[in-house]
Amino acid sequence: MQNFRSQVNFNSKRYIAKNNRIDASFISSLIVILLFLSYLFIVSDENVSQGEVYVIHINFNKNYVIALLLVLGLLIATKGSVYFDAITLSLILRFVLFLLFSLLLVVLGWIETDYQNGIMLTYFVCIIAYLWGKEVNKNLIAKILFLSLIVILFQLIVTYIGRELSFQNITNLKWWMWIPIGQTNTIGCYVIGMVTYICSSKIKRIIKYFAYLIALMCIVFTVSRSGILFFGLYTLYIIVKWILRDTKRLAIRMLGVFTCAILILSIYILSDSSLFERFNWDSLTSSRFQVYKEGLELFLKYPLTGVSAYSFKIYDAVKAHNWILESLIESGIFCSIILFYVIYLVIKIVSKRNKEYLPFVAVYLLQGLVEPNLFTIGFDVFFWLLIGTLTTKKGFYEKDIRNNSNLSKN
Repeated sequence: MQNFRSQVNFNSKRYIAKNNRIDASFISSLIVILLFLSYLFIVSDENVSQGEVYVIHINFNKNYVIALLLVLGLLIATKGSVYFDAITLSLILRFVLFLLFSLLLVVLGWIETDYQNGIMLTYFVCIIAYLWGKEVNKNLIAKILFLSLIVILFQLIVTYIGRELSFQNITNLKWWMWIPIGQTNTIGCYVIGMVTYICSSKIKRIIKYFAYLIALMCIVFTVSRSGILFFGLYTLYIIVKWILRDTKRLAIRMLGVFTCAILILSIYILSDSSLFERFNWDSLTSSRFQVYKEGLELFLKYPLTGVSAYSFKIYDAVKAHNWILESLIESGIFCSIILFYVIYLVIKIVSKRNKEYLPFVAVYLLQGLVEPNLFTIGFDVFFWLLIGTLTTKKGFYEKDIRNNSNLSKN
């Protein structure tokens, strides 16, 4: 009788613990949804004051909302019990060094430009985003990203119609195509990251097809040259991969989708002969090379510490449009070496545990060589949250369900 009571009590505790864990996972999932809703609908004050965002939005400080949701999501998902792997420890070391270098520059007074708290916060939130990502389900993220793509496309269409924009006036289109997530090139970076992650996931194939087509339409509305370039390269990669795997039916379907994409882009480009000028070599490289040249000169001026959390401007840009050069300029050689090591670990771990997502990592980093898709709070949280989901085979919710099901069998 005593043994029976003990067995009942043990099972009851196990059931309660299991339900508590499920509740934590559910709340954490809701916070993930809130995080992406903040990307899609919250706009910082400076954009609102300029009247640049046309669609429905909330006027608030997006960076602080994102940081708050990150901390809250991590605490609920892990209940304060956090596992520090090599990537986490490296990111922490980079943040500590960056903080020390910033204090050193303040004490010495070497730089006279404005100190940016947002830059310091960026180096911190990537740690939280990565740790939280390790506890989030990959398929949940893929579905949220798919819904986000739908919202982005709707916002782009509403802005295009409401602003009375036209592809005949590209300059006007690029200037006024603002939605809460950002302007044209920023939108292109997020869309490419979203579609490559979705198409790498294990969700239904029909969702992947729709995600691809929605992403294509988003890229068309943004008139993003890098977006068009990397979208096309990713499409070619998919077709070649399926042909090599001898999945002819899938390759034919994708080839048909790609043909439609080419037709849409051709009509889009041929609608105005001036659009060719946006895709010639001089137009694509002239300003970028000047930015890289002045960025390298700035790095050589502060090679050890970088400019730290101080603002800088090179040529006509406030970002280096290259994540490697941006890291060298902001944080110096030591922090950059740590970041390069982290990227090496990410590629190594993802290739072992979730190798189907390597295209997402590769395309995002490659696009970052010509676009500023890192080193801002929004982009860093987006990237490191998704990376966190890929460096672990299963989030805590899936592991807990599996462990409890094994215990119940016993």
